[in-house]
Amino acid sequence: MVTTHRLPSRSPRAAARQCGALFALAGVVTLPGILSLPERASLLLAIGAADLVCALVAWTLPWQQWSPLWPATLSVPAFMVIALATWTMGGYISGTAPFLLLVFVWVGLNFPPWVTWAITPLGTIAYVVPLVASQTERVVIGSVFVMMPVVVGIALLVGRQIAAVEAARDDAIRLARTDGLTHLRNRLALNDDLEAIHARAIRNHSGYAVALFDVDFFKRYNDSQGHLAGDEVLRQVAAIFTTNTRKADLVYRYGGEEFLVLLSDQDLASAVIGAERVRAAVEAQRMPHPHGLGGVVTVSVGVAAFTAFHPQDPDAVLRHADDALYRAKETGRNRVCAPAPRESLAD
Repeated sequence: MVTTHRLPSRSPRAAARQCGALFALAGVVTLPGILSLPERASLLLAIGAADLVCALVAWTLPWQQWSPLWPATLSVPAFMVIALATWTMGGYISGTAPFLLLVFVWVGLNFPPWVTWAITPLGTIAYVVPLVASQTERVVIGSVFVMMPVVVGIALLVGRQIAAVEAARDDAIRLARTDGLTHLRNRLALNDDLEAIHARAIRNHSGYAVALFDVDFFKRYNDSQGHLAGDEVLRQVAAIFTTNTRKADLVYRYGGEEFLVLLSDQDLASAVIGAERVRAAVEAQRMPHPHGLGGVVTVSVGVAAFTAFHPQDPDAVLRHADDALYRAKETGRNRVCAPAPRESLAD
């Protein structure tokens, strides 16, 4: 469904797929006529083909770059298909009313209420005009107009209920993948993201890197300053990551005082530069640490990379980063280390 301000977590690609399926369904309205009116089959097939073109357009448009009201305009071709198919088949089609209801529900899900009220008369007119032209039963026509506010009410009710359910679901998913203290991504999110980035790197013959950070002497800080002060240090370090990494980089609380940055489309040299920038920013923050290097909070960093020329599994990449982090601690802390070339090829 279309991504709007009411449903901000919806994927634009999923929105395009749902919208395309909706308009493709409009073509089904022509099927009864093709079967029952073979002499008009060519016209009805042309109507169905035009509607499938609308579905293809809806499927491929870059929704995220446009105003959310644009898809509402694509409802017009769907209504026109209904009206033309109804006219061609001589009036009432049993499948038309359910499809109109589906369109109204879709509009109610994705747009503000005023859009629903504005577009519902258009659909009703598209439904009624063929009836006026081909039938004289005023009761049928009147019943359609009476049905209009009912349809609007159902659309708004269903839309709000589904939106509320999906918002709750999206919040639950987001919380399950977010660290409660730092509001960074957590290990659960890392597992999914790393698998996806690794698969993309293999598919595109590209690379990625990971940088594993550890706050130096953090246990000593907790023991001397207390866990509440330690939590505040972790929050401040997390904030430094958000302002000193690329938008494409993904930052995680790896566990305890450890953080991890996943750098897509980066080689080892670039990742080391990025890790050094964060390390320097933490030191420049000058957060007091009575047992730290220079009396301030610092971090040690281990960096490793995956390349298409020397493929390895994601666990091996993480293991190389952890080994490099160990070397950074062993050689004095507050520094960035990377695996030696032979180590990066070992797996």
